[in-house]
Amino acid sequence: MLKTGKSSPITYVDKVRAPVLSLQGCNDARCPERQIVEYEAKLKALGKPVEVFWFDAGQGAFGAEQQIKEQEAMLKFGYRVLGQKP
Repeated sequence: MLKTGKSSPITYVDKVRAPVLSLQGCNDARCPERQIVEYEAKLKALGKPVEVFWFDAGQGAFGAEQQIKEQEAMLKFGYRVLGQKP
């Protein structure tokens, strides 16, 4: 179970009013995988729309190919949320 506190997003998960997209590195030392998994599970349990885009890196994408994939994920998410076709 995640610790909660004023600076923890899970503290406010019930207040989320918009779809959530998380771009998450599998090896991120600042935000470990389990935190995202628990946050995603809590959002889903509350019936809130959430998508997690996992990539094989740490904090942020460094290669151009990975950055392109992240941009594509964000654009596709935005189109879906807005009910538009790419």
